[in-house]
Amino acid sequence: MGVLENIAKLNQTNPNSEITHEILTIIKSIIEYKDAKNERILNYLTDQHIIRILFLLPLNEISQFHFDYIKKCMHDYTDTLYFAHDIAETIIPRLLENGNKELLLEVLDIVLDFKKNEIPAFEEYISILYSPNLEEYYLNLILETFSERIITLCAMDSIKIALEKIEIIVREDSTQFNPVWIPSIKEDDEYSDRYDYQIVHFVWIALNMMNIEEIQDLTKSLLEKDHPIFKRIAICLIDEHYPELNEIFWNYKENPLQEYHLKTEVYDLFTNHCKEFSESEITQIIDWIETKDYHEDKLSHDLEIQKLYLAEWKKEWLSALLEANNPIVKSLFDKYNQINPVKLSPPNQPPNRSARDYMDAAQSPLSKEELLSKSNYDIAEYLNNFKREDFGEIFVSAHSLGNVLRLSIIDNPVKFVEYLDPFLTLKRLYQSELIYGLSEAWKADKQFNWNPVIQYINSIIDSDEFWTEAYQDGEINYRKEIISGITRLFEEGTRNDAHLIEMELLPEVEKILLTLSNNVESDLYPMGDLVASVLNSAKGHIYSSMVCYSLCFGRHYRKTDEIRWPETIKAEFERRLDITFEQTVEFSVTLGQYLSNLCYLDNSWVRENINKIFPQENDEHWNAAFTAYLFNSNISKNIYILLKENGHYSKAIQTEFKELRINRHLVNHICQGYLEGFELLSEKESLINQVFDRWDSEQIIQLIRSFRFYGNKLPPEKRPMVISLWNIIISKIEEDPENSDNIKILAELNCWISLVDELTDEICEWLKLSVKYMKPFETKFIDNLIKHAPSQPKRCVELFLIMIESGQYSRHPEDKIVQFVKILYQLNERRNADMICNSYLQAGYDFLRPIYEENMQVP
Repeated sequence: MGVLENIAKLNQTNPNSEITHEILTIIKSIIEYKDAKNERILNYLTDQHIIRILFLLPLNEISQFHFDYIKKCMHDYTDTLYFAHDIAETIIPRLLENGNKELLLEVLDIVLDFKKNEIPAFEEYISILYSPNLEEYYLNLILETFSERIITLCAMDSIKIALEKIEIIVREDSTQFNPVWIPSIKEDDEYSDRYDYQIVHFVWIALNMMNIEEIQDLTKSLLEKDHPIFKRIAICLIDEHYPELNEIFWNYKENPLQEYHLKTEVYDLFTNHCKEFSESEITQIIDWIETKDYHEDKLSHDLEIQKLYLAEWKKEWLSALLEANNPIVKSLFDKYNQINPVKLSPPNQPPNRSARDYMDAAQSPLSKEELLSKSNYDIAEYLNNFKREDFGEIFVSAHSLGNVLRLSIIDNPVKFVEYLDPFLTLKRLYQSELIYGLSEAWKADKQFNWNPVIQYINSIIDSDEFWTEAYQDGEINYRKEIISGITRLFEEGTRNDAHLIEMELLPEVEKILLTLSNNVESDLYPMGDLVASVLNSAKGHIYSSMVCYSLCFGRHYRKTDEIRWPETIKAEFERRLDITFEQTVEFSVTLGQYLSNLCYLDNSWVRENINKIFPQENDEHWNAAFTAYLFNSNISKNIYILLKENGHYSKAIQTEFKELRINRHLVNHICQGYLEGFELLSEKESLINQVFDRWDSEQIIQLIRSFRFYGNKLPPEKRPMVISLWNIIISKIEEDPENSDNIKILAELNCWISLVDELTDEICEWLKLSVKYMKPFETKFIDNLIKHAPSQPKRCVELFLIMIESGQYSRHPEDKIVQFVKILYQLNERRNADMICNSYLQAGYDFLRPIYEENMQVP
């Protein structure tokens, strides 16, 4: 293919219709070729060459047949890095230079195209991510560099292509193009590398380059579409061209405030043009503000919070009209400001607060100093008798009073602990803050007597009322808050041997933890990360606290024993090993997360129950436990061998974990095991061989990257181990060298040149296979050629020439290439150095000309 590309280059300089026809015939035969299964053969390098050759030909010879082929290539490969490079560096510049609108629109359709990826999140939930077909860096580069020139040439046709892509996506998934990722249509943002942001920003730039006559009908059409992204663009256009387009807005039949995702654009429109609004238009907006459904009942059942919430929303919308100096607007604003005088923040966006935010924003009726000056009895009485309505228009809340209570306890825990009885009748909010305050105080190395605290906690959790209280949607579940506070307090009290709870109270701690364990219900909330979700659940808090408590018990009472944990905790864990009894995953996650701690507490128990901790017959619980185990990337030899002997690593190799980092950590474990000598290539069933037998491209790539991480830090005696793996990988690839996944693996393998001390014949042959698939900007490869050039110049030149003959002239830093060529001249490798210089000159790159001409003069 390299020869055919060179012929095409020569033909571009001196066009010959017969040669062009022959090239097109060859390309057509390759594109249409099918194997015995009637399938197209995927070969990244071949497809890359064909696309380059096509755009070396006369542009009038490129047909829809060819563009259909290019689009298929973009979808056939998960990594389009090489195609993207050629489109950005060569194809688009040539089409722009020739002013070829028809072909440029075809290329733009490819550039703006997308692929849909399913991202496993939590339990059964799958997140859909739409990403560019082009590699993100190059999409960004193309749009930054060429947008204005493309739009100038293609005008409204370029906008239609982009809007059509958006339309296809939102028709499939209406949750896409969310304001979270596109907070502003007009301005650059931190998410500007995302595909959805890029394509919307392209549309916005293009629309602003059009004449008002061209966009008038489109603006009306966009505002009438169902999805908010089109309405947001339309409202921004109306804002930008208000004198010409305002009628479109005022003829809109719905209340625009009712559409949540339009809030920023509508607010900006009001702010920017309120002085131009007529009296009737101001009246219309006030009606929208007053009749909008703010869903205050979804925020909280507390009518006071609802009142504050409504006042802030309405005040925020009215603030956008203040510069109109309308007396009705000002009167209403003052009315709502009296109800809720909270400062409007951020100034350009309506509020988006939770019930807790409203409570946090309120003042406390007492300062910390005032509260500390009272007796404990008076504090409890004040807290229980506090009523928001007693303070008139002063914006106070029980929650803010609770914050002051917590801060007061952190400051002086002894005052509260010495007489806790008055606080037994506190409302749950204040009990929660009291316990959290004690936890924070102990964490801050404050001292207090734990005995009254234990009694206080027992009094709370021994009450049936505590366990039966119902919490409605929108209410804070203070039972969960109190349980989390108790477990956190116990973890702080047992963590640090220099600052411990009184040891004689440990049995009471144990009793409380068992009571919590037996009564609490699962409240697991999906956060996209299983381990984090469990760590934030009530059960997760309890089980973690049990482990921390057991470690403290073992350190102090059974340090030299083989069984270090209390019998009751052991019995509780054994009971919950039965997944017919403990059906939730919180316990499984705890077992996996704390496996090494459990080995310290009772190694025999872990060994005896390893297949109950990781129940292979139950995928949900096994997956939860092994995910938590793999959450940390380090391994312990004994645990590693135990899990391996019982088939758990083998099962993991065949498992697609929902979190990508867990899949990476699995391979990292096996690589560490290999380097430590736990895995032998001579053993057919070793885990490293199982990875090779499965031959999953993502696992193989992670294996390559795991060893790349070591770099020069890999001990010399370990490097032959990597060479052995390299040999296996190459042997597997040679069975199917055209496979696109194998080509991706080859592209990764180039980095292993940094792990070898000598470029042997064998290693050079391997690199010859992979170097033509070099990733763009893989600068360390050139660095390694520079390192090896003094001792093995011919081999380095051979690799370098294969690399650039695959078309990678512009993908490496020029200063590194100059340094490499200089070394060759210094070593009297003039013929090879000249060959490299001439290759670059023939390809149109002049940066080696000075060094070439300088060495021509050397006799």
